Amino acid sequence: EINNDKFILGKSDDGENFLPLTTVKGHGTSNIRNDYSFDDHELRKGLLYYRLMQFDYDSAITYSDIISVQIPGQQPLSVVVYPNPITKEQSLTLRFHNLQENVIPEVTFIDVNDNEREVKLSASGTPGIFTLSAKALPDGFGIMKIKAGTDTVMRKIAIRTQE
Repeated sequence: EINNDKFILGKSDDGENFLPLTTVKGHGTSNIRNDYSFDDHELRKGLLYYRLMQFDYDSAITYSDIISVQIPGQQPLSVVVYPNPITKEQSLTLRFHNLQENVIPEVTFIDVNDNEREVKLSASGTPGIFTLSAKALPDGFGIMKIKAGTDTVMRKIAIRTQE
Protein backbone atom coordinates (compact mmCIF):
# COMPACT_ATOMS: atom_id res chain seq x y z
CA GLU A 1 0.00 0.00 0.00
CA ILE A 2 1.14 3.50 -0.79
CA ASN A 3 -0.58 6.53 0.82
CA ASN A 4 -3.76 4.50 1.46
CA ASP A 5 -6.16 6.65 3.48
CA LYS A 6 -9.34 4.52 3.44
CA PHE A 7 -11.68 2.17 1.63
CA ILE A 8 -15.41 2.66 1.15
CA LEU A 9 -17.39 -0.48 0.37
CA GLY A 10 -20.44 0.17 -1.81
CA LYS A 11 -23.46 -2.05 -2.42
CA SER A 12 -25.97 -1.99 -5.27
CA ASP A 13 -28.98 -3.92 -6.48
CA ASP A 14 -28.47 -2.90 -10.13
CA GLY A 15 -24.66 -2.68 -10.54
CA GLU A 16 -24.83 1.08 -11.22
CA ASN A 17 -26.17 2.90 -8.15
CA PHE A 18 -23.90 2.15 -5.19
CA LEU A 19 -24.63 3.24 -1.63
CA PRO A 20 -21.85 3.16 0.97
CA LEU A 21 -21.97 0.25 3.43
CA THR A 22 -18.90 0.99 5.51
CA THR A 23 -15.64 2.91 5.61
CA VAL A 24 -12.44 1.11 6.64
CA LYS A 25 -9.28 3.01 7.59
CA GLY A 26 -6.24 2.16 5.44
CA HIS A 27 -2.71 1.51 6.66
CA GLY A 28 -1.05 4.45 4.89
CA THR A 29 2.15 3.19 3.31
CA SER A 30 3.09 -0.37 4.12
CA ASN A 31 5.42 -3.02 2.71
CA ILE A 32 3.51 -5.90 4.28
CA ARG A 33 0.22 -7.46 3.24
CA ASN A 34 -2.80 -6.04 5.09
CA ASP A 35 -6.10 -7.89 5.06
CA TYR A 36 -9.43 -6.08 5.40
CA SER A 37 -12.88 -7.55 5.90
CA PHE A 38 -16.52 -6.57 6.41
CA ASP A 39 -19.61 -8.72 6.96
CA ASP A 40 -22.81 -7.51 5.29
CA HIS A 41 -25.63 -8.37 7.69
CA GLU A 42 -28.31 -6.72 5.53
CA LEU A 43 -28.53 -9.31 2.77
CA ARG A 44 -31.60 -9.77 0.65
CA LYS A 45 -32.38 -12.56 -1.73
CA GLY A 46 -31.35 -12.16 -5.35
CA LEU A 47 -28.41 -10.59 -7.13
CA LEU A 48 -26.28 -8.02 -5.26
CA TYR A 49 -23.26 -6.02 -6.44
CA TYR A 50 -20.28 -4.74 -4.43
CA ARG A 51 -17.46 -2.32 -5.26
CA LEU A 52 -14.54 -0.85 -3.33
CA MET A 53 -13.45 2.76 -3.57
CA GLN A 54 -9.87 3.24 -2.35
CA PHE A 55 -8.87 6.78 -1.35
CA ASP A 56 -5.28 8.01 -1.12
CA TYR A 57 -4.20 10.83 1.20
CA ASP A 58 -4.08 13.14 -1.84
CA SER A 59 -7.81 12.35 -2.51
CA ALA A 60 -7.07 10.20 -5.57
CA ILE A 61 -9.73 7.49 -5.92
CA THR A 62 -9.35 4.01 -7.40
CA TYR A 63 -12.36 1.78 -8.07
CA SER A 64 -12.26 -2.00 -7.84
CA ASP A 65 -13.97 -4.27 -10.33
CA ILE A 66 -17.65 -4.83 -9.53
CA ILE A 67 -18.34 -8.17 -7.85
CA SER A 68 -21.77 -9.81 -8.13
CA VAL A 69 -23.17 -12.18 -5.51
CA GLN A 70 -26.32 -14.30 -5.95
CA ILE A 71 -28.18 -14.87 -2.68
CA PRO A 72 -30.50 -17.89 -3.09
CA GLY A 73 -34.20 -17.68 -2.30
CA GLN A 74 -37.34 -16.20 -3.76
CA GLN A 75 -37.15 -13.79 -6.68
CA PRO A 76 -35.92 -10.35 -5.65
CA LEU A 77 -38.07 -7.26 -5.77
CA SER A 78 -37.77 -5.24 -8.94
CA VAL A 79 -39.32 -1.90 -9.79
CA VAL A 80 -39.66 0.11 -12.98
CA VAL A 81 -39.85 3.90 -12.48
CA TYR A 82 -41.30 6.03 -15.28
CA PRO A 83 -41.30 8.53 -16.88
CA ASN A 84 -37.66 9.42 -16.36
CA PRO A 85 -36.72 12.24 -16.71
CA ILE A 86 -39.86 13.81 -15.28
CA THR A 87 -41.18 17.36 -14.95
CA LYS A 88 -42.67 18.87 -11.79
CA GLU A 89 -46.15 18.76 -13.34
CA GLN A 90 -46.08 14.98 -13.85
CA SER A 91 -46.66 12.02 -11.58
CA LEU A 92 -44.06 9.31 -11.30
CA THR A 93 -45.24 5.70 -11.65
CA LEU A 94 -43.55 2.83 -9.82
CA ARG A 95 -44.42 -0.63 -11.18
CA PHE A 96 -43.33 -3.41 -8.81
CA HIS A 97 -42.61 -7.04 -9.64
CA ASN A 98 -42.38 -9.68 -6.89
CA LEU A 99 -43.85 -7.28 -4.32
CA GLN A 100 -44.97 -9.18 -1.24
CA GLU A 101 -48.72 -9.07 -0.62
CA ASN A 102 -49.94 -6.29 1.72
CA VAL A 103 -46.55 -4.52 1.68
CA ILE A 104 -46.62 -0.76 1.12
CA PRO A 105 -43.25 0.42 -0.27
CA GLU A 106 -41.38 3.25 1.45
CA VAL A 107 -39.52 5.74 -0.75
CA THR A 108 -36.68 8.07 0.19
CA PHE A 109 -35.32 10.58 -2.33
CA ILE A 110 -31.58 11.30 -2.00
CA ASP A 111 -30.36 14.41 -3.82
CA VAL A 112 -26.85 15.14 -5.10
CA ASN A 113 -25.90 16.65 -1.71
CA ASP A 114 -26.90 13.42 0.13
CA ASN A 115 -29.98 15.12 1.63
CA GLU A 116 -32.73 12.57 2.22
CA ARG A 117 -36.44 13.23 1.92
CA GLU A 118 -39.20 10.68 2.49
CA VAL A 119 -41.92 10.77 -0.17
CA LYS A 120 -45.42 9.35 0.04
CA LEU A 121 -46.71 6.88 -2.53
CA SER A 122 -50.34 6.64 -3.62
CA ALA A 123 -51.93 3.32 -4.58
CA SER A 124 -53.11 3.37 -8.20
CA GLY A 125 -55.86 0.81 -7.76
CA THR A 126 -53.85 -1.76 -9.72
CA PRO A 127 -51.86 -4.23 -7.58
CA GLY A 128 -48.12 -3.49 -7.64
CA ILE A 129 -48.48 -0.01 -9.16
CA PHE A 130 -48.01 3.19 -7.13
CA THR A 131 -47.65 6.86 -8.06
CA LEU A 132 -46.13 9.96 -6.53
CA SER A 133 -46.21 13.61 -7.45
CA ALA A 134 -42.95 15.11 -8.66
CA LYS A 135 -43.94 18.47 -7.11
CA ALA A 136 -42.48 17.39 -3.75
CA LEU A 137 -39.10 16.48 -5.29
CA PRO A 138 -36.22 18.93 -5.75
CA ASP A 139 -35.04 19.84 -9.25
CA GLY A 140 -32.07 17.94 -10.62
CA PHE A 141 -30.73 14.44 -10.29
CA GLY A 142 -31.13 12.05 -7.40
CA ILE A 143 -31.60 8.50 -6.29
CA MET A 144 -34.84 6.95 -5.14
CA LYS A 145 -34.24 4.42 -2.37
CA ILE A 146 -37.25 2.12 -2.44
CA LYS A 147 -37.81 -0.25 0.48
CA ALA A 148 -40.48 -2.95 0.50
CA GLY A 149 -40.35 -5.51 3.29
CA THR A 150 -36.77 -6.76 3.50
CA ASP A 151 -35.90 -5.66 -0.06
CA THR A 152 -34.34 -2.33 -1.02
CA VAL A 153 -33.74 -1.12 -4.57
CA MET A 154 -32.33 2.15 -5.87
CA ARG A 155 -33.17 4.03 -9.06
CA LYS A 156 -31.67 7.18 -10.56
CA ILE A 157 -34.13 9.91 -11.47
CA ALA A 158 -33.98 13.35 -13.10
CA ILE A 159 -36.51 16.07 -12.26
CA ARG A 160 -36.88 19.06 -14.59
CA THR A 161 -38.83 22.28 -13.94
CA GLN A 162 -40.40 22.24 -17.42
CA GLU A 163 -40.47 20.24 -20.65
